[in-house]
Amino acid sequence: MKNPYPIYASDLTLWKCPRALYHCAVNRDKKPPYDESTIERFNFYASLETVAIEMMKRAGWNVIHPLDTIPGTRVKREDQKQFVYKDSEGNDIMHGRVDLIASFQGQEIGGLYEIKTASKYIFDSVNVITDFIDTRYWWISGQLAQWCLYMYMSGKDYGGIVTVDRDSLQIFDGELSIQMKVHHASVLKTHSFYNERVDTFMHKVIDNIDLAWTGARLGTEPDFCNDLSVCSHCWAKGVVCHPPIEREGIDMGFIGTHSPDDIARMLELAPLAREYNGLKDKIEKPLKVSIQDHGAPEQGWIIGEGKYLATAKLSKPRKVYEMPDEIKKQYETEGSPSISISIESLETPQKID
Repeated sequence: MKNPYPIYASDLTLWKCPRALYHCAVNRDKKPPYDESTIERFNFYASLETVAIEMMKRAGWNVIHPLDTIPGTRVKREDQKQFVYKDSEGNDIMHGRVDLIASFQGQEIGGLYEIKTASKYIFDSVNVITDFIDTRYWWISGQLAQWCLYMYMSGKDYGGIVTVDRDSLQIFDGELSIQMKVHHASVLKTHSFYNERVDTFMHKVIDNIDLAWTGARLGTEPDFCNDLSVCSHCWAKGVVCHPPIEREGIDMGFIGTHSPDDIARMLELAPLAREYNGLKDKIEKPLKVSIQDHGAPEQGWIIGEGKYLATAKLSKPRKVYEMPDEIKKQYETEGSPSISISIESLETPQKID
């Protein structure tokens, strides 16, 4: 049975929620369009894929598909190989387009590779296939799900994910340069993955895909996933799906203008910032006391057992205006309320044992 509204492989960023995949299948026409800046960003990422292909060719890879590429130019849709995932009854469930089929030295048959761009921070944190499972970032495990599904559909014996540091692209005298990693993995022809954890992960993904498609075929929505980290990134939320999100009486709103990479890095640095501020206060306090007690502008100290030099510079004092309390009260007005923001992670590294 051909599905008129197939789930697309790119929808697998929402693989944890069958209800979200269900809406990707039956309500795609209600999905809000991307704004121009998002489309431009996606086109730039797609152009980096052809740069990665060129780099692999220069490293000795035999690129079987796509045959013709221009580095920095997006591969035409009609030149992209499409795979269709079917259920046991032959129904079309998911469609996807493969980025790269290539063979490395000593291999005659090509492997299937998915190319993904990443920020420098994500690029440095993903080094082996299982990092895609253990990641705290909701979309990274979806990338693994997409590649695994292509492997299932294609029957290829080996392949992997190519991650590209999208911030490292440089052009010198027409020469392209970019940092990239090839995460190899192989599967047996029986579709049993080389790694039990990846196999377990992929079965969970396929179960959710099948549940979503069964719901689409029967017209019944799967249950809510009750995972705020998924809901917060889902296009269907508030459009065709209304999850009962509650958290200790807090009214939840969603603002989508913040980079998850920036927030994750900020939270990672927070303990170091507190430690830095504590040490800074401990080290500088006695120096400031010495200046206040004895006055020592432009003074220098040898500290840390003679290994470091600390210098001080006095700034001009701020002007202070003393005013009687009775006059202050005459001009007293209500100020604006102060706002403090507390940010916590809704996601924890997913471990599938």
